[in-house]
Amino acid sequence: MQKPNSQKCLIRSVFGLVILAFVIVSCKKEEKLLPSTYLDLVFYHKNDSARTFSHCYFKLREVDDNFGDFIQQHPNRFIYLASHYSKREDFVKLYPDTLRIRELLKDYINDQPFRSTFSLLAMQDMSEGNKFSWEEVMQVASRFFEVVGVKGKYRLKICTGNDFSGLEIKGNRALLEAMVYEALATERERAKPSNADFVENARTYFSEALKSMESKQSGMETINVKNEVYSQMAQDKALKKYLHHYFSNETNSIPITLIDD
Repeated sequence: MQKPNSQKCLIRSVFGLVILAFVIVSCKKEEKLLPSTYLDLVFYHKNDSARTFSHCYFKLREVDDNFGDFIQQHPNRFIYLASHYSKREDFVKLYPDTLRIRELLKDYINDQPFRSTFSLLAMQDMSEGNKFSWEEVMQVASRFFEVVGVKGKYRLKICTGNDFSGLEIKGNRALLEAMVYEALATERERAKPSNADFVENARTYFSEALKSMESKQSGMETINVKNEVYSQMAQDKALKKYLHHYFSNETNSIPITLIDD
């Protein structure tokens, strides 16, 4: 017959094992998605005798897990986020120390807020705070139709998205940007050059803005043409129709909720 103290020790040991098992299981459940597992930074060199460094860009790693499958199926949203919100350009200043660049980049993208947005794009850590109005969607979408110009020569670039200054977006703007970019990039990749109605409209707005500036002899300031195109695209019905169609078809894979005006 076991002594009372021995029984108590046995009970404590069993209880301790149960607690340990619970902690291990809990840790596994709370394990966070690490962006560095799925993102790789590629350094591109010019094809010259010195292999001069030109630029760097992100590509997705092929990872055989549930997250990896989803990420591979929706590459544009993740590449956009990495390209615009990873502070890549700050780290590249350390070139040619590519090892240090990769270490700093890994630390940054695995930390907040980048990791949080990356997880949302992967349909993880979903919350009720990812709601956007259609006015906000259209404001962001309009900025992907950018006018660039040098010395009086102007052109319209679609799907770049470099100027989001002055926008009042209540939620996670990076999240919304990535999703709008995905929608527009999908159309761009489907047909090159795209003949979608909203693309044709953007070209028309651009042409009309140029003619207006010329007639007013206002010096052809790029900002005037740019703002006119932004304003027109933010109200473009064809663009809104396309985005509405895209997001409606991707209901199970979009991490945002769109609120009707």
